[in-house]
Amino acid sequence: NHSFSDGSATSSEDLESPPPPPKFRNNNPRTSSSGFDPEPLIKGAKTLNDIANSPHGKNVFENIKKREDEKQSEIAQKTAEFNQMKALHEA
Repeated sequence: NHSFSDGSATSSEDLESPPPPPKFRNNNPRTSSSGFDPEPLIKGAKTLNDIANSPHGKNVFENIKKREDEKQSEIAQKTAEFNQMKALHEA
């Protein structure tokens, strides 16, 4: 205990500040501390801008939509097959 001129006594524990919180270690330098890597988003935005400005941009988006529709129909077909096999298994 130390005595000060105002008569109050403090211990050495009162003088110590709490330890700082541990720092986040980022093992992947391409990402921010939250783990978000903005590089693919930036590249994607640039690519979309290039497509939109090209004379064949509309065709590109139509082809992408067509491929996505085909993928969705394949998924629906596989889901139907799975449900059929599940019904046979339950029976």
